[in-house]
Amino acid sequence: MILLDEISIVELFLKNHFLRLRERSDIIFENRWMRSDLLHDMLLLENQLSKSVTKGLSNFVDSSFLNGITLYDLAFEFFKDVGNTEKLPLTEHCYHARHFVEFLLFLHSPAHPRERPSVPATKFENTRSYFFDIVFTEKGELTLPSLTVNDSIETFFRNLIAFEQCEYYSNDITSYVIFMDNLINTLEDVVFLLNHGIIKNELGESEVVVQLFNKLYKEVVTKTDNFYFAKLWEDVNVYNRDPFHDLKSKCFRWRSKCCGWIMMLRRDYFGNPWSFISILAASALLILTVIQTVCSILQVK
Repeated sequence: MILLDEISIVELFLKNHFLRLRERSDIIFENRWMRSDLLHDMLLLENQLSKSVTKGLSNFVDSSFLNGITLYDLAFEFFKDVGNTEKLPLTEHCYHARHFVEFLLFLHSPAHPRERPSVPATKFENTRSYFFDIVFTEKGELTLPSLTVNDSIETFFRNLIAFEQCEYYSNDITSYVIFMDNLINTLEDVVFLLNHGIIKNELGESEVVVQLFNKLYKEVVTKTDNFYFAKLWEDVNVYNRDPFHDLKSKCFRWRSKCCGWIMMLRRDYFGNPWSFISILAASALLILTVIQTVCSILQVK
């Protein structure tokens, strides 16, 4: 059974890269939901198989056919829509992974563990692709990496967190999820991150994103000294306790809300000249109705 599973994985990777190997009725590639279910199963920690066996089987493939493409290249391409895989470089460190969950963990781990730039923030900006490229600037700006939230993101995070909890040497992915959960508490928070290009939502309703991050690490225990962003979070709290910075932050949030309202009005009401005219007419009618009501009351008196 293990051998058949490993052969299927090699075949899957080859068909994913070499389109000519696919059959017209290949349901895995023709049906989006079938591929999504398969990807989900391959990310489950309990389903992991030794990559050494997969690599050994891939050696049976004609090298001239592969033309220098390795199993790691094929895996990287197959998992490109998982997490931030597509935006990250495939490093030599990934070649030492024992299975695909560890492969994705190595790929998404910080390039320089425990190196954290610090200083404070109020403004959010989109920056590079590593989850750990989160920086405070002296101007009070917080720069964050972009993240695509799709139908594989929950399975991805849950199984990487589970792997880290199995006495793994780091809790970096867990730390990132905790950090994001602290940023995302309400629907308004998600909309804010969407507007700044930090989150790209492919799940539909923004409320789903709130629920996702609020339940990802429930019942997971992380010690303070293992929290990757401990120093950065401490700086945020110190910054927020400053009355001047607190006032500045509130002003920024108020300004962002106003901008959002103005954009909504432009889109929904002022984008069409007839909509604008109808608003004016409705407003005039309302004013006349109020005047008429007041006059009637005065007349009765």
